[in-house]
Amino acid sequence: MNTKTILVVCGGRSTEHSVSLLSARNVVGAISEKKYKVVIVVIDACGGWFLLSKKEFDDVVEGGELSKGKNKFTEVMCAPNEGKGMRVIDITTGRVLARADVVFPVLHGKYGEDGSIQGLLEMMDVAYVGPGVLASALGMDKEMAKRVLKEAHIETSPYGVMCRGDSQKNVFREYKKRFGLPFFVKPARCGSSVGVRKICTEREFFFAIRTAFLYDDKILIEEMVVGREIECAVMGGVHEAQVSVPGEVLVGNGHTFYSYEAKYLDELGAEIVMPAKLAPSVKKRVREIALATYRALECEGMARVDLFVTMRGRIYVNEINTIPGFTDISMYPKLWAQEGITGSRLVDLLLREAVQRKKQKDSIRTRYEK
Repeated sequence: MNTKTILVVCGGRSTEHSVSLLSARNVVGAISEKKYKVVIVVIDACGGWFLLSKKEFDDVVEGGELSKGKNKFTEVMCAPNEGKGMRVIDITTGRVLARADVVFPVLHGKYGEDGSIQGLLEMMDVAYVGPGVLASALGMDKEMAKRVLKEAHIETSPYGVMCRGDSQKNVFREYKKRFGLPFFVKPARCGSSVGVRKICTEREFFFAIRTAFLYDDKILIEEMVVGREIECAVMGGVHEAQVSVPGEVLVGNGHTFYSYEAKYLDELGAEIVMPAKLAPSVKKRVREIALATYRALECEGMARVDLFVTMRGRIYVNEINTIPGFTDISMYPKLWAQEGITGSRLVDLLLREAVQRKKQKDSIRTRYEK
């Protein structure tokens, strides 16, 4: 493998900015220094790009200030490197500070997991880890993902959609009649359970839609599926993808669902069971559906598929995460660890897949020839 320098991009203009930094710290820590040189670029909450050393990055992750100016970090821009990776350029001086062969975007949420950064990297003609533009956009938009999965005959929970400006008259009554209580309200294009609310009363409903519209212009109203929360990690190309053993999330300590608070703020908010204690036939079916979901959305590189398994054995896909978390509590690396793929090996496999995919893309003609 000719790859020498890996550019890790993290942070971003997203409600998941801090989670992204935690994920990126683990990714950086897992990249073998014997094989690769690592370059770290952090995007701040306003969209500025900054080049940081590993020590500076650790300080920022621990709560340090990220800004430009005297004695602060160097603001940079990225540009193509004549079809051979990417240049990281000092905005002030125009000097090339680094050249990267592969980009590892560790950007959760909007402007990172929604196809935005993937489109930029495609235009720059650089290899990168994770799914492409289409899969990322579909995975981020829960409504559009559901539409594609329905076409592929993959079950998801029943839902409705509200957009900013839609009439709210009688909406609660309609969904109460349609789904019963409780049901869920969530932004259509957010992750980490940001803005998600469980609805038991009309008052909670109108508070929840106001909250959800703070984060997106489109929200989903979903029927509550009573079942076990199961997750699978997937890795590889569309046709060569492999699926991990399933894991299970057990929510506790007073939390009624796997909320942002249960995930990141409460150490006792959830317990992870790996592998999930499922009957062999159910486990097999869960893995098949996770793989079918990955393929239906045309994912490549990596993704985590979240599912529900009901007492009657029905399996619903909840959502797909095309840049899954790499934090200390994240399921994606933990699930691969169950398969014996840990730390630097996991990151190495993801980087190798990115390089191989780039080679395949380079073989496709971009000019018409008779």
